[in-house]
Amino acid sequence: MQSEHVPKFSFQGVDAFFGKIDASAGDNITFRDVTEADFEEIHRAREQRGRKVRLSLYSRPLGTDFPTLVIEAGYSQSWASLRAKGRWWFEASDYAVKIVLLVKMDRSIAQIRIEKWKAMEQPRTRPSRATTRAMAAQVVPSVSPECVQTVDIIRAASVGDHDPRRFLPNSYRVTREWRTSAGTSRNASGLDYSNMKLRFWQTRTGCEVAPAV
Repeated sequence: MQSEHVPKFSFQGVDAFFGKIDASAGDNITFRDVTEADFEEIHRAREQRGRKVRLSLYSRPLGTDFPTLVIEAGYSQSWASLRAKGRWWFEASDYAVKIVLLVKMDRSIAQIRIEKWKAMEQPRTRPSRATTRAMAAQVVPSVSPECVQTVDIIRAASVGDHDPRRFLPNSYRVTREWRTSAGTSRNASGLDYSNMKLRFWQTRTGCEVAPAV
């Protein structure tokens, strides 16, 4: 999940909408002040024009009052699509969002996988002797999303879709992996509540756009 700046624009009609997309070099773009009627018009225009872009309509917070924890879940979506949505939350909020949980269900193998992504500050390079103290103080730490934990929940092969045991916890195997700079450890758990706060926030309608995956 690579970090990048997400351009943000006010919605000013369908033609301007697609013009901004064509002019954008990135993978994601955000439009504010998009009503549900606007979104339906955009969707129709996308089909008529044969444009291969993925559209998502969300109620977004005003200003910087983003939640600190976001959950994105999918069944038919690809992992690439889910991770693109997770990346959007980090970048659009300027990393006010601290944790994104991505959840994907796969019925064919009776599995649920959860990925925990966290906004991580990247280690700074050690300044050279030629670097002044004032210059070092102006360095802005680099932040990027990293997957720090995965959880796999898999139903036992002997338990079918109509087996009454499918509702029992012991019919499932849960495997956890926690990723740190020191390596990977199994069966570690936790959400790291130090990064989470209770926030009340107002919403405004917005439209996220990204290439189809």
